[in-house]
Amino acid sequence: MKDIVLPYDAVQSSIDGTGGGKYATRRISVEPIPLDPAAVAVDANDENSNFPVRDRSPIIAVMGHIDHGKTTLLDTLRGSSIAATEIEGITQTINVCEAVIDGGGGGGGGAGGRQRVVATFLDTPGHYHFYRMRNSAANLADAALLLVSLEDGIMDQTEEAIGCIEGENIPAIVCLNKMDLASADKIKVLTKELRKYVALENAPMIAISALDKSTLDPVLESLRNVVRSDKVSLKSIFDPAVNADGVALELVKRRNAGSVIRLLIRNGIVRPGSHFVCGLIQGKIRKLTNVSTGAEVDEGFPGCVVDVTYSSRLKKLEHVPLELEFYVVSERDAKVIFDQRKMAIHFEMCKQKKLPSQDVMSDATKQVRVLKKKKKNVLNP
Repeated sequence: MKDIVLPYDAVQSSIDGTGGGKYATRRISVEPIPLDPAAVAVDANDENSNFPVRDRSPIIAVMGHIDHGKTTLLDTLRGSSIAATEIEGITQTINVCEAVIDGGGGGGGGAGGRQRVVATFLDTPGHYHFYRMRNSAANLADAALLLVSLEDGIMDQTEEAIGCIEGENIPAIVCLNKMDLASADKIKVLTKELRKYVALENAPMIAISALDKSTLDPVLESLRNVVRSDKVSLKSIFDPAVNADGVALELVKRRNAGSVIRLLIRNGIVRPGSHFVCGLIQGKIRKLTNVSTGAEVDEGFPGCVVDVTYSSRLKKLEHVPLELEFYVVSERDAKVIFDQRKMAIHFEMCKQKKLPSQDVMSDATKQVRVLKKKKKNVLNP
């Protein structure tokens, strides 16, 4: 016997039109819900390092106008050369960099000591076409690094990035790049102009050269202060027993792997072999790749970004899960959720006359008749 999945309103309307009273219906939603770390009880006296809830890696969005040094700064931080490999020197995807912002020490991580902190940096494109990616990164970030070139000053995408920072109400650190090419007066003038923006009134303004690592120490200190402040909550669930969730940043083409989902993990631990849903993609995780290092990993933890290679029922471009929720669920639930979402979209398109309604509605009519006969419960998409 097969469960039939239909929009609740469609079934209720059909039943009401036939006398209704003798048919029982009820809503059942199988849509997953994001995990809430605040709802997980933790014994604060337990010194076990495997707390279900603990601090994840902070997420830092790196923003600014094109060619203002965002990728170069991250290359300098971790000793890589991503900028040299980009087409025309332009970032066209969300690059991910993991870098140490606090080496720890001062007590070995115990009482009175600091833990080592590795931050996940989301390097966003500065070209005007990529507003959606910049806004998505700001929405997911705990803080922002805004780069402004002392040569160019405030440009269109600088203002756009400031708008994203203000809209998401996240703390920001401003890096005035190319200090070696600017006078002290120019630094003062640009700082004064940037202070006029509400989102940057109290933000640290630091003159740097993205090519010179020695000038980045004040930036790292400011980042440490921000992630330790009350403005930022880094709590996430690390319990391997719960189903993980996260956000799909984008779909990326990989050689010999096809399309992979670039996933920022929010809670739980993601592993190969798990089933998932993400928008209208339902699949099974085949492989995980750490985006920052390029290495294949057995597990993905909160605060990390991984590329998810998967097998799926659908791999069409129109189902790209940009900025959609990613949930690890059971295989059965994944299929039900997928069917619900697909049917709901079909019905909506029929209402808007974007699809020939005959095929979908005739199918639905047949299924409603089956429901009436068997008095089955229905699921709400």
